[in-house]
Amino acid sequence: DKIHDLQTHADLILFLRDASGGVLAMSDNALFADPLLNYRFTADGDYTLELRDVRFQGNKYWQYALEISPRPFV
Repeated sequence: DKIHDLQTHADLILFLRDASGGVLAMSDNALFADPLLNYRFTADGDYTLELRDVRFQGNKYWQYALEISPRPFV
């Protein structure tokens, strides 16, 4: 566990926004430090998914995998 104290970690938050920028859904710390967002789209259109660190920090070595699926989350 000490290795985690030697580096900074991302604390991510996830937003789903409509075409005008309004927030339709958001998630923070659903699965420990990871966000989990479930949303059922009821209309066609343009949407934006925003994933960022809650502290507005960054690190060029951070990587994050994002999965988008039409399947339900069980």
